[in-house]
Amino acid sequence: MKRPVKRAFPRARRIEAAIRDSVASMVLKGELKDPRLKQIVISGVEVSRDLQVATIYFIVLGERDQGVLAEQRKALGHAAGYIQRRLAHELELRRAPELRFLVDESFEQGSRIDELLRNL
Repeated sequence: MKRPVKRAFPRARRIEAAIRDSVASMVLKGELKDPRLKQIVISGVEVSRDLQVATIYFIVLGERDQGVLAEQRKALGHAAGYIQRRLAHELELRRAPELRFLVDESFEQGSRIDELLRNL
């Protein structure tokens, strides 16, 4: 029996890209006033199928300390209301998705794999 093909949701993909670009722009332009947020880079966004939740992945330039990463995540959580209001206005959404912030560990994993390959 064939597995059903997972359908892409073009609207969700467009909203993901728009959220990523908008939040990255806010960080780059310094619109988020918290000084802890100066070194973050938005690496990706995933939106749920119903568009109610957006998970925003970020990295902190040059930082591996889990305590610092937790502080960055906390700072983003405090700025979530402001970001959500801006997104609703900029993207002209009836309801802006709930924002969740996660540290993107794929870069760290890639660095570890690269290091292992160099040591072979």
